[in-house]
Amino acid sequence: MQATPNRNFILHPAVRIIALIAAAVVTGFWLWNTPAGLFGKADAVGYAFCHRIDTHSFHAGTQQLPFCARDTGMYNGAALGLITILAVGRKRYSGLPTRTVLVAFGLFVAYIAVDGVNSLANDIPQLPAQYIPNNWLRLTSGTGMGLVMIGMIYPIFAGTFWSVPIDRPIFRLKELGVLLAIMTVFVVLIVSNQPLVLQAFGLLSAAGVLAILIMIYSVIFMTFSNTFNRGESWHDAILPLTVGYTLAISQVFVIDMLRFSLTGTWGGFVF
Repeated sequence: MQATPNRNFILHPAVRIIALIAAAVVTGFWLWNTPAGLFGKADAVGYAFCHRIDTHSFHAGTQQLPFCARDTGMYNGAALGLITILAVGRKRYSGLPTRTVLVAFGLFVAYIAVDGVNSLANDIPQLPAQYIPNNWLRLTSGTGMGLVMIGMIYPIFAGTFWSVPIDRPIFRLKELGVLLAIMTVFVVLIVSNQPLVLQAFGLLSAAGVLAILIMIYSVIFMTFSNTFNRGESWHDAILPLTVGYTLAISQVFVIDMLRFSLTGTWGGFVF
């Protein structure tokens, strides 16, 4: 079937060049206006999405991680889930997880909701907390939610991008078991409090949130530009992923600047 004029325009090589230039410009502005160093940039990503309360966060020595404990678990869980999907050759799988896995996902969502509400109640004297929260519970609740996020988002991306997506569940019960084993190792490594390990996972959490945003914005771009189901290889993903990245880093940049203008500090909230 002949491509529509809209598709012909969007897929023109010049559009890809313009998208890459736009990505470079936005990245340059963001890099220039955020804290120095690789960890400083990761902090700036966390600053856009996380309260970064010091007592709710892990520390690599004296360095607070870019995200709080719960968000560290969430975005590392998503990143490790994505790495697993690609490593086992399921990049084209567009089916949602099986019903059994979805039930487990429901329990993960309930866990993070209960622990999050209880943690909030502990910080507000007027609210009754049911138990004393800690960063280990925040980490594990976030990790489960990270698996939920990637298990629901990646199949949508795969079904939108690939020309011939594979309609099979992205996760079955066996894969969920493997992922939970990986997440258990991740949690153990985090609570071991080794600075280099914590720094590595701090950087991975920043990459995780960007990966999620890029996939979401890429799907939006492919949908509105009528360029969905065109992917034969990852080379075909350059344009949608570049646009997705530009929109993602633009969102981070805007939130960073708004928050900094209101607080005057790159530090976390203080209660």
